[in-house]
Amino acid sequence: MSDEIIIKYRPSPGQLPFHRDRYKVKYRGLIGGTGSGKSLGGAFEALSWSCELQGSVGLIVAPTFRNCKQIIVPALEDLLGMPLGHSPYVSKYNRTELTIEFVNGSRILMLGTDVSEVAEGLNIDWAWVDEARLMHDFGVTWKSVLRRLRGSGNVTPLDSHVPHGAVGAWVTTTPDQPRSALHLF
Repeated sequence: MSDEIIIKYRPSPGQLPFHRDRYKVKYRGLIGGTGSGKSLGGAFEALSWSCELQGSVGLIVAPTFRNCKQIIVPALEDLLGMPLGHSPYVSKYNRTELTIEFVNGSRILMLGTDVSEVAEGLNIDWAWVDEARLMHDFGVTWKSVLRRLRGSGNVTPLDSHVPHGAVGAWVTTTPDQPRSALHLF
């Protein structure tokens, strides 16, 4: 197997600044209309962080656990061009727990906010919150995620453009109305 991982993705011109700022801006958002590729962009970021930061631990949060199964997993599989369990880059995929372990030692955990205290107890290197507008209490979820974003202690950057100790989080969602919890953040 080659060390090169092929991810099938072509960002739109509007998504390029979001991706270019990967290690420059700690907290980012990709906000756009329905069908504009937000979840695919978020999934691309998740795979990029997992591949570029060997041994990293990432967290993906969606409004419900079911959203992870119906939206996030298909987006990841679309980018890899095959089911997660068949990818040569994935050493273990648990469909019940929605965890992915990569051959480079990186891990992704997927949770829904229908699980109380969504991220408590974890030490993570990166986090992606998808469809934040649909979460019951985005503010509580975001604060919970940020408390866990302190690094796993296991990361080896695989490229010189990746800063040592990099941590980051991003949100993908459709716009929300003024004065909502999401709009205030």
